[in-house]
Amino acid sequence: MNQRRCGLCGKTEKLIKTPCCDHWICDDTHKYVLFSYATTSCYRNHDRYTLCAAHYSAKTVRMNIHWKITLIMQRMILILRN
Repeated sequence: MNQRRCGLCGKTEKLIKTPCCDHWICDDTHKYVLFSYATTSCYRNHDRYTLCAAHYSAKTVRMNIHWKITLIMQRMILILRN
């Protein structure tokens, strides 16, 4: 039987798909203590230390910057037309 498993620790309960690569990992973000720098959270480890998550984050930032530049350019064109 092909059961879903966390790609990092192998657990089969409380899983979530990552937004960057659609792999199953533990949904344990609620357990992470802010500024503890603990490395026991599968979701945080994937989000912070994998290449696919870094590329996904960079792509999202680029899309947001592109959207803001486009909005600024549209406003400048409207101002110049008036």
